Amino acid sequence: MNEPFEEELAERLHARPGPEPATALHLTSVARGEQMRRRRIGAAIGVLVLLLAAPGIAEDWMRVANTDRPPVATSTHPSTPPPGPRAVILDPVGREPGPDIEVSTVRDGEIFLSSGAKLDRPGNQFGTITEFGAEAAWLTTSRKQVFLNLRPEPLPVTGSADSMSMTGVDPGPNGSVMVRTEAGPLLWTRTSQLIDASQPALQTSAMAATADALWVTTQNGVTRADASDLTRQPYPTKTFTQWKSVVSGDPVADRVVVADRQGCHLILNGSTAAIVWRTCHWEILALSPDSSLAAARNVATGTLEIVDVTSGRLRTLIDTGNNPIGPVFVFDDQNRLNLRVGDDGTSYGFMTVDLVGECWFSAFGPYPTAVHFVTRNRR
Repeated sequence: MNEPFEEELAERLHARPGPEPATALHLTSVARGEQMRRRRIGAAIGVLVLLLAAPGIAEDWMRVANTDRPPVATSTHPSTPPPGPRAVILDPVGREPGPDIEVSTVRDGEIFLSSGAKLDRPGNQFGTITEFGAEAAWLTTSRKQVFLNLRPEPLPVTGSADSMSMTGVDPGPNGSVMVRTEAGPLLWTRTSQLIDASQPALQTSAMAATADALWVTTQNGVTRADASDLTRQPYPTKTFTQWKSVVSGDPVADRVVVADRQGCHLILNGSTAAIVWRTCHWEILALSPDSSLAAARNVATGTLEIVDVTSGRLRTLIDTGNNPIGPVFVFDDQNRLNLRVGDDGTSYGFMTVDLVGECWFSAFGPYPTAVHFVTRNRR
């Protein structure tokens, strides 16, 4: 190439304009490109780490998956039973024995106290038996005289037990035990005194006791006698004409059950006579020691049920089938209902039912004689 041509070419190249300066858009594009390049490098490194750890992860997952429960438990609340009553079937056939019974019983000629002690039941004993401290109280007959086992002398009554409508020994007010007679109650106190409460207002055998009072059925209604001081005679009384009759009393819970003139049952506070609960759907048979539960018979269906007195809701439905039950029902301190299944001479024994629907035998049968409960009286 000759010099004139080279000089001309050089002049033309110097005359051409150079590259334009970079704009803001160009700078942004370059920055994003650098960012994407760094992300690709990071992702590649992450994949490499994951591949290196994959065998250990797979081994752990397989180990957890072979267990019976899911690998992760996320629930923070304890499981609760579904709402509604539990149904219990009283089927003695094949029923397994459960924990030892916690209430006193009478069976096979012996008295089994909740303390574990046993007492011989005399052959001439009759009627109900009740707790009295660490002992038990009962009646016997001999030559037309009636004896309370806690004293050597006969009771100051005349005639036979049947003519006096004596039904045995029941819990009395203020820690005493009570013998019902048509002339009024006989009370044996914790200080070994016999109180003859035969004032006119109490001359009936239709009576029950709460913690510190006697409740009787009269022609005018229900009368409450304040027996907080057993030695004071006569006891102050008050009559409630709106109620028809006394059904039962419970000195432990300090509650009395009465029937009103519509045939409904009411649970009353034994100290204040205030109405705790009224029901026309159930016939109340027994109360728990804390008075929160009632064993009751459904008036419409005849089924035995455990009812929450505080809310009026059904807690447990007991299907008795063709098995005779009762007539006495007793709650223990754990709010479990104890009842007799079977009848005299062919009794299966005692059964216990709790609120979660568990039912078990507390004693086996059949027994040649009837089995009974000793009435609770732990005040």
